[in-house]
Amino acid sequence: MELLVPKEFKVEINKVKAGTRLRCDAVFQQADPDCLKPFSVNTVYEDTDGDLYVKCGHGQHSLAGQISDCGKYYIGLVIA
Repeated sequence: MELLVPKEFKVEINKVKAGTRLRCDAVFQQADPDCLKPFSVNTVYEDTDGDLYVKCGHGQHSLAGQISDCGKYYIGLVIA
């Protein structure tokens, strides 16, 4: 099966909530080999403070670190 890779990995913040499944790009592994596997699909969870995260090799990867400069998108992720 061929994996179709979007030109730009980004998703609008308002489209993501707990239970959303996101595919990550390959940059996560380049930045940290123990974080998220390239193009893996990960379920979004919400912690007790209302912050969204996906599970990773370190435990949790907060989506707050993926917010674009304009504040509208999570960068490096697309809806799976």
